[in-house]
Amino acid sequence: MSLIQNIQRRKVSVLEEFQGRATTAKQIKSFGCRVGIVLNPATPAEHIYPALEFVDVVLVMSVVPGFGGQSFMPEVLPKAREIKRRLARHQRLEMDGGLHAQTISQAADAGVDWFVVGSGIFGEKDRKAAIAELKDKIKR
Repeated sequence: MSLIQNIQRRKVSVLEEFQGRATTAKQIKSFGCRVGIVLNPATPAEHIYPALEFVDVVLVMSVVPGFGGQSFMPEVLPKAREIKRRLARHQRLEMDGGLHAQTISQAADAGVDWFVVGSGIFGEKDRKAAIAELKDKIKR
């Protein structure tokens, strides 16, 4: 089954894995779907530039994907800033991995719009307080 056949069934694969990222993103958009692209920590930002105009969200991983509870990798922050400068107003920058009260403001300062927080909420005894603190840290 081709990627496009999968898209029609609403299964979307990570575009980072495909050589024709721009073409694939454009085809996904033609089906009326929102398009996201993920960058792992070791992947250079330039890797996705050809597809940027066709995506709605860029997710920068701030840990190596695989399991929760990993430490935030601050070395991804310059990549996030660089991508944010290239995004249009309707596009969003998202970050996932190692985000908690001590790291989320760094992501916000890098221009991140959306935050995926797991252990930074669910690893805390008072989840309501943890969420309030996270919200306070990302206010600009």
